[in-house]
Amino acid sequence: MYALSTTPSHSPSIWGAGDVSKSFIHFPVNENSWHLKFYYLLGFGYHLQNTVSHFITNPHETYYEMLLHHIATMMLIIFSYLTGLTHSGIYVLFLMDSGDALVGLI
Repeated sequence: MYALSTTPSHSPSIWGAGDVSKSFIHFPVNENSWHLKFYYLLGFGYHLQNTVSHFITNPHETYYEMLLHHIATMMLIIFSYLTGLTHSGIYVLFLMDSGDALVGLI
């Protein structure tokens, strides 16, 4: 949540302090705070760890769906970071993380 609040392009509706229309002012050279880079790295590490753990645990009923989810999320993280779309990629990462929290409750 703190990573979202430090960027000038995230609206107050998602705990930001800025305006969404500022997301692409300096595209493709966006200045990212270390909070945002750390959140990206943490999110990628989480999904990489879960992908690797899928191969060493016993399959369950949502095995393939969760494997696809983690691989797709890692691909989105890498693509958005390499193409400079981190300000919009943070939304995707935030949505994927909130979905993981809900799945963990089941």
